[in-house]
Amino acid sequence: MKRVRRKPKNNKGFSLIEVLVTMLIISIVCVPLIRSFVTSANVNKKARRIQNATDVAQSVAEYFANNPMDDLENLVDEDDYSSIVDSDGNDVITYSNVKDWRSSTAAEYFQGAGGERFYVDVTMSGRDEEYTVPDLKDFYGNSSVSCMYQIYKYDKEAVTRLKGDDADGSGIRKSSDLYIEIDGDTYNYYVTVTYTYGSSYYTTEEMVLGTGTIDEDSDEFPSIFMAYEPYDKTALSDLITVHYDNSALDKRSVSLYIVQQSVTGADGSNKWMSPSNVIVEGSAQSGLVRSDISSFKENNVNAALSVESNIIDFTGSSVTAGSGQRLKLYDISVSVKYGSAEGEVTATVSTLREELIYD
Repeated sequence: MKRVRRKPKNNKGFSLIEVLVTMLIISIVCVPLIRSFVTSANVNKKARRIQNATDVAQSVAEYFANNPMDDLENLVDEDDYSSIVDSDGNDVITYSNVKDWRSSTAAEYFQGAGGERFYVDVTMSGRDEEYTVPDLKDFYGNSSVSCMYQIYKYDKEAVTRLKGDDADGSGIRKSSDLYIEIDGDTYNYYVTVTYTYGSSYYTTEEMVLGTGTIDEDSDEFPSIFMAYEPYDKTALSDLITVHYDNSALDKRSVSLYIVQQSVTGADGSNKWMSPSNVIVEGSAQSGLVRSDISSFKENNVNAALSVESNIIDFTGSSVTAGSGQRLKLYDISVSVKYGSAEGEVTATVSTLREELIYD
């Protein structure tokens, strides 16, 4: 029998050079991947931190907008509170290292959802203008909705956007659009404001006045009280447009009261907008609403939308301007820093505060 000789097996394995080359290739491929994972993790961590800081800022802004001034001062130490009058004669109040009122220890920082520490500063800047709250019955009642500061809150920003810093509002036309939307038992009221200067314009966000659902057996939707002081005190060119949308042609009523505050003209007399500056648009079917506002000088009981106003030349209206409390507006700016009181500013939020002035 012929014997077959077998070749010996090659058991040498990989050489050192082959191993090193393989490791080099793997490192070239993996390093960018690892770097990408690390970058992604850092981005996600920063995004969560910004979200947590924004949540803190919004909570603080809401608290400062709705609580008594004495309570706000108690949120900081004496050395961290400052109240001055700026060169324009406006109040400027500063709160540094605001304490977390939600914490039993009243710590000088807010703890985020991820355990981060956020340090908060707040500045309240008083505006030089004041507004008179109309002396109306149930102006802030549960069955009514008010529209006032929403149509003033962007005045200053609009001037800056359209004409630049330190400019005035001359030459700017202001148009307020009030939307009344009815869908079955559901109502939605909101307003936008557009400022126009030459060919430039600035339109605000939609500001919700009220939304909800009424009982099926209710005869009317919440009333709207719109307090308005002309922005253009010279030409009185302001425009108010009421958009009425009743998808179901519901006959249940909505009462809109436009309460205009007069302004003082150059001759010292009171000036008012003309009724022609108020336009009502909406469904003409079944007499729900008419486009000519002059037809609403007296309450039209047969119309689903009833408008009354004290604007000059309107007669038979039960609405009067009154002499209610004066209202001062404060711009609130909240700044949130991460890690320490000298840390990086992570989030900022702005809002508005209404402060009643008692003589």
